[in-house]
Amino acid sequence: MGFILMDGEKKILVGMKNCPNLTSPLQAEAEGLSWAMKKMLEEGHVSVHFETDCAQLIKLIKSLEEWPAMAETIEDILIISRGFVHFSFSYLPRGKNQ
Repeated sequence: MGFILMDGEKKILVGMKNCPNLTSPLQAEAEGLSWAMKKMLEEGHVSVHFETDCAQLIKLIKSLEEWPAMAETIEDILIISRGFVHFSFSYLPRGKNQ
């Protein structure tokens, strides 16, 4: 999994991580978002907009829909988000994900 931090069109930070024990693509997306959020806070970025190509993850976080297998990771994302002054995220279709 990975992330790219951009300021406008300029890449500022790139992160990559191997997580071989994840059981589903949705879990990988959620773990990736959680990890990227933690890294942004560690780097001192407190106003961040995250984009993901996983519409299901956005739905889970925004609707607080019950999904027992994902509950712990979704809760982590919500707790981590409290560390940001401004935090938002949106869906970005895979074809536009560069």
